[in-house]
Amino acid sequence: MEKLFICMRESFYGHFGHGGWDGEGRLFLLHYPNRLYWASDGQPYNLELRYTFPEVGDVRGFFIDSRDQIFVGTVGESQRDKGRIFKSDNGGRSFYEINASGGIGSGKCFWGFDEDGEGNLYLGVYWGENEAAEVWKSVDGGETWADISDPRWSETRHVHNIRVDPSTGWLYAATGDTDGLDGVWRSKMKDGSDWLIKFGDGKDRLQFIGMAFKGEWVYLGCDSVFSKDAIYRAQDDGSPMKVMPEGVAGWGGWGVFYLEKDRSGRLWATLRPYESRGKLYTSDDGSRWTLRAVAEEADIVWWRDGHYLRDGIRGETGDGRNLFGVDNENFLPWQSNGTASTKHISWIEKEIVLGTKDCASTEHVRRDSASPSTKLKIKRSVRAGVDAFRRSTTRMRPLPDFLIIGGQRCGTTSLYNYIVAHPEVVPPSKKEIHYFDLYYGKGIDWYRSHFPITIGRNALGGSFVTGEASPYYVFHPHAPRRMAEVVPDVRLILILRDPVDRCYSHYQHSVRGGYETLPFEEALDKEEERLRGEVEKMLLDESYSSYNHRHFSYLSRGVYVEQIRNLLEYFPRRQLLMLDNGDLLKDPAGVLLRTFQFLDLSDWEPTVDRRYNVGKYDEMDVNIRRRLSDYYKEPNRELNEFLGTDFSWDS
Repeated sequence: MEKLFICMRESFYGHFGHGGWDGEGRLFLLHYPNRLYWASDGQPYNLELRYTFPEVGDVRGFFIDSRDQIFVGTVGESQRDKGRIFKSDNGGRSFYEINASGGIGSGKCFWGFDEDGEGNLYLGVYWGENEAAEVWKSVDGGETWADISDPRWSETRHVHNIRVDPSTGWLYAATGDTDGLDGVWRSKMKDGSDWLIKFGDGKDRLQFIGMAFKGEWVYLGCDSVFSKDAIYRAQDDGSPMKVMPEGVAGWGGWGVFYLEKDRSGRLWATLRPYESRGKLYTSDDGSRWTLRAVAEEADIVWWRDGHYLRDGIRGETGDGRNLFGVDNENFLPWQSNGTASTKHISWIEKEIVLGTKDCASTEHVRRDSASPSTKLKIKRSVRAGVDAFRRSTTRMRPLPDFLIIGGQRCGTTSLYNYIVAHPEVVPPSKKEIHYFDLYYGKGIDWYRSHFPITIGRNALGGSFVTGEASPYYVFHPHAPRRMAEVVPDVRLILILRDPVDRCYSHYQHSVRGGYETLPFEEALDKEEERLRGEVEKMLLDESYSSYNHRHFSYLSRGVYVEQIRNLLEYFPRRQLLMLDNGDLLKDPAGVLLRTFQFLDLSDWEPTVDRRYNVGKYDEMDVNIRRRLSDYYKEPNRELNEFLGTDFSWDS
């Protein structure tokens, strides 16, 4: 066997999560918090950004089914947020949200996921406070789901894994209670009517997570400090479970976190240490187990496959280092962060000698700086402290005096920065809070926590003004009503831009962010299809957030008259200041004077020698420009007629 080496990408920060290979051998990897990378040749050192998910919490769940449909699950930022499921049927170029059973519960995400040979999909829901474990089934490729959970799981909190035995077609669910311990249930009917607890010791000591099927045996990895044994096997005929006879019992540690079978039939298991070092074991016959790798330090080694029998074995360690199995026995160690310590790199080079592929020719990057996990922990700790302070002082914080509500790619960032530079304006914690469109469910205290403490108003003699800028507000169907209910006296600022230029800038912004992969004209042609039914879904379900509506509305956002009509149903015209981006570019001082007067601020001359968030890209094709000019001619005329204005954009 040849030694395998780390294949690194210096540009990545943080770590990858779940991943897998599709039927064409393409590799897909989730990168926290919200991105999907891929390698069309299946090699982890050739990764490229494939897709960026909406800001709805970290990506966690991942599965590729036999039809190469990709499912990604996200978990909310707190226990109050709902988990969500996104699906792609075009190789990750685009995703749309599916709401199984009305949405995953608070703070939850799908974890286990598998399919049977009859076209049915199954997922298990993991994590969540004071909510029962759930198993769902889909008979239509993941579009709709039915809850097939057992009522006896009312005290069970987690589904650690879902597996379908390919030889029998039976469904297995490894569950856990509030302490993480329970057992494995089996259903022959796979409809929720005949769940039986099959594997457990009756003492709530065994937490099974890893699960694999080989021959007549079901192999189970036990992840529990209460059990000295790490791997069990059993026949599904009522016979008792047996501890593996050689090389496994009493091997020390917390237990086996992942246990999987690759396409060659070899079993892989990783030991999660309690006060020891992580270890990797393999077995060809299920009886004799061989130690294959040991961590250099007391560290965690986790493994999990991305897709049963097709993706090989996926590994993830607690601080963001990852190992991926490309094929039956061929393993490519993968380092997701160029700032990992040399000690960790040498561990992989010295200890893992597992396969036949050698990526030693790949460039090595070694650094002795602090590990990314340390930096991330410090950053999260500081952020948690700041968030806790903000939440504890919400009653001392005001709601906004003004809102820049749009439009997107019309100069809102520049305008916001010019306004908050005024000595009588105190900015919030960030420019775009997105409370009235994306995070309304977090509640008013969460929104208040972003604004400055009111003590500052007294210090400034009552002249302190604050506000935020979320350019999705004017386009979101619920935002105007919500704003009117929460801040009825707020002053609204809307800055518009020639819709032709805005459309092209929006497209380029989506390309840079990894949201868009289509050529410009093709993206325009696809807009109607992408947005079909999305507004209707948002109107029917206020918790529904449409990714397509937010990112692919290139043409629609430039039809300003419809958005302003909706806005003025809730606010009087005197509370709305409308500006032209062209005027801001030509006469920024004059535009800002009008703005300061609108906000009852004193006259002040800001420094406006810098433009913010300006994209650089090639000029638009003249034929497409002509097409867009024709498209917006009538909406622009209606806008001027409705407002009695003269936005004389010359495209």
